[in-house]
Parts: sequence; structure tokens; C-alpha cells
Amino acid sequence: MRKIFHLAKYFSSMNSSATRITKGMAAFSLSQLINFFVRIGLPPLYLHAWGIHVYGDWLIVYSVAAYLSLSGLGGQTYVINRLSQLFSQQNETEYKKVFNSGLLWFALFTIFIFFLFIIVIQMVPITSIIHTSNISPTSVKLILSILAFEILLSVPQGLLTGVYQSVGKLPFGIMLLNVMTFFQLLFCGVALYMKATPVTVAMLHTLPLIFYVMFMIFHIRSLFSFPIFSLKSANLQLAKSFAKPSFNFLAIELSTAFSVQGIIIILGGILSSVQLVMFATMRTVINMMKQVLGIISNASRREMTHYDAIEDQRKQRLLFRSILRTSLIAAVMLASVLYFFAGTLYVLWLHNRVPFQQPLMNLFLLYGIEMVFWTACANLLISTNRHHVLARIYLISGAISLLAAYIGGHYFGIDGVVLALLIVDLALPAWFIPYLLYRYDSHFNLSFFVRELSPVLLAVLLIPIVPISTALVLPLLLYWWYRGLPLDVIKKHLGTN
Repeated sequence: MRKIFHLAKYFSSMNSSATRITKGMAAFSLSQLINFFVRIGLPPLYLHAWGIHVYGDWLIVYSVAAYLSLSGLGGQTYVINRLSQLFSQQNETEYKKVFNSGLLWFALFTIFIFFLFIIVIQMVPITSIIHTSNISPTSVKLILSILAFEILLSVPQGLLTGVYQSVGKLPFGIMLLNVMTFFQLLFCGVALYMKATPVTVAMLHTLPLIFYVMFMIFHIRSLFSFPIFSLKSANLQLAKSFAKPSFNFLAIELSTAFSVQGIIIILGGILSSVQLVMFATMRTVINMMKQVLGIISNASRREMTHYDAIEDQRKQRLLFRSILRTSLIAAVMLASVLYFFAGTLYVLWLHNRVPFQQPLMNLFLLYGIEMVFWTACANLLISTNRHHVLARIYLISGAISLLAAYIGGHYFGIDGVVLALLIVDLALPAWFIPYLLYRYDSHFNLSFFVRELSPVLLAVLLIPIVPISTALVLPLLLYWWYRGLPLDVIKKHLGTN
């Protein structure tokens, strides 16, 4: 692979933005395909190997360990965005300094958190706190220790992957990640088929990550002509300066942890194992809506940062509009399929081991569509480090969601949980985050969002009321999308740096 002798020379010879985005989307598409098999393929194997009650305990244990991903303090996103900006500005010296300072901070802090976590779980009655009665206390502590090591190792690993993003080689970095995820799927799938214990599965899930990090360190060193890994370039004062902007990203990550892991932990205390697994599996299906958004947003995040750094609003507006419109159309189409066929697919997937409720699925579908909308808006603000107020909204919304989910679940069961999450989203992030986007760029005003949302909202209302209209509504929706975003125009605008 060609080395980066000079950032300015390398940047000027890079492929066009359209080519990078296309390659990135291809890499992320493969990533989402593998994640699809992880989310869809592993739950039946979990149920086959352990049964619904042990699987419910596993979900809780994994959710507890997953909170350790916050030990990066939100610094990953900030530092990677900063590296992308420095690369666009051709500042080689500062690039090296920021990278090594960030890596040193993440490495030291995650090591400290790991040993602190090990001490805590040995001292407290962890199984009583998190309500796990189907896995022995000794196994729970061992599983938590293994998963903690894996999750904490993923913090500096995220920064290493960010190097590829910052220099325009994100597709290659994602392909490496795809290989690792594939082996995690393969190892865990075989182990579960053979009815391995939860401890064994945790170990096999961690093993590919270790080899992945080792390879990345070797490869990134060969990518640069100068010694990219240099302790002398690390500056603790600079690392400390990351704290304030990183804490805003931490608030965003904490909110995500509330809505993903926090909900599972809370529900573990008020719902049965069957209801917990029902919630988790239905949410897995709905998360496929976000996969399309993830493919497009992640592939184009570096371009968003680049356009912001060079102040090219025209290209940035066009790119965001294409992301928003494509994500919403894909979400509505997937929701339509699930509205009519989710019950059948659910039975084929889990073989009647987990109950299915259509009204609950309908609530999840609405929740998924509106989440895709405001998440797409938030991604632009995050990519450009305009996330200070956004972080507070994320944190407030996440905290209220936890409280609302507990109240809804306690009084109205599993349906109350999803309805509470939907109401909280509509009450705060669904309108306030687009408003923050308007403050960033007045082009994204009320008129803009009305034009983009009207066809989508019409389809969401019409399909349940007149189901037969689906055959007409979806093709019209696709035609509207195509007419508004002709591919030749997108290529013309994005094809030149």
C-alpha cells in the first residue's frame, strides 16, 4: 500500500468524494450484512443452547459490561473528527500529536477502569443487584471480567480504526472490522450450536478482537512514512484539553447506553425473562431500520467533516439531503414489510420459542421510523463537532426515557415500555434536534423538513388505514425519491474535491 509521505500530496491525489462514499457504503453494507446475521442468526442459537431464561440473564450481564464502553469518555468521536480536520488542512505535525495524545489517554484510562471494575464485581453481590438467577454468581463474575476486557480494548481500537477514516481509507478499515466480526460470528455460532457455556462463548467472542488490534497496529505503522506511534509526540496537556469537548460526546454515548443497555437492565427487574427476550428480539428487528442510516451516515461522515473544514456548504447540504431522504424511504419500506409479515418472519426466526405480539411490533415500527429521522439530523452535527447542546438533549432524553420506561413497564407491561420511549422521543429529540440543525445552517428550516417529511408521513398514515394502497404508495415514494435525488446530479456535485 502506498505510504503517506506528505499529507498535502496524498490528499490532492485522493479519489473523489463520490468514489470514497461509494466504497464506504459498500464496506458498510457488508458490515451491516454481517451484523444482520449476528442479530438474526445468534438469538435462535442462544435459545437452542441455553433456553429462554439463561438467555435473558445473558442479555442483562452483557448490558452491564457494555456500559464500560463509556470509559472512552466520548473522546473517540472528537479525536477522530479532529484528525479528519487536520488531514484536510494538511497539518502533519499536529495530526501526529493529536493521535498519540488521544491513544495514550485512552490506553491509560481504560486500564485503570478495567482493574477498578474487577475489584468492584468481586466485592459486591452482583447477581442480586442485576437480578440474574439462572447463571451462577461465579460464572457471572467471570463473564463480566472477560466482556469487560473486550469492551475496554475496543476503546483504543476505535481510535485506530478512526485513523483510516481520517485519511480517506475508511473502507479498508471497515473491511478489517468486517473480518473480525465474521470470526466472532463464526466462533460463537459454532460454540452455541454445540451448546457451549456462557463463559466459553464470552471467551470466543473476545479472541478475534485481540488479533484484530494487533494487525491494525502493524498495518497503520506501515501506512505512514513517519513513525505514527510515538510516545514523544504524546502530550498529556493536549490530552486533557480533549476532556471538555469529549464530555459532550460522552453525554451522547451515555444516552445511547441508557436506551440500549439501561432499558434491558431495568426491564430485568420488572419483567419476566420471557418478556425481556421478547423486547430484545423485537428491538433487534427494528434496529434493521437504522442499518441503512448507519451504512450511509458512517460512509459519508468523513466527507461531512471535510466539507465543514473547507466551508463548502453546497456539497454538504446536498449530501445531508440524500442521507435523510434515502434513510427515511428505506425505513418506511422496511416498516411496511414488517407491518404485514413480521408475525410470520418472527415464527420462522425463533420457532415459536418467543411469543409475538403485533400491537407491540406496530409501536416498535413507529418508534423506529421517528428515530431514524432525528438520528440522521444529529449525525451531521456530530460529524462537524457542533454537538454541545445536542449532547445535553441526548442526555436529558436518555434519562427521561429510562424513567418513563420503568413507569410504563411497571404499570402497563411491555407495551407501556415501548409507548413511553416513543412519547419521550416525540416530546424532545424529534423536534429539537432538527431545530439545532437549523441553527447550524438556516437552509435546514421548517420548509425544508416539511418537504422532506410530508411524503413519508402520508405513507405512514395511509398504509395502515388502507392496506391495499401499499402497492401504489411504495412505488410512488420511490419515484418521488428518484426524481428529487437523481444520481447523475449527486455524482456531479460530489465527484470533485
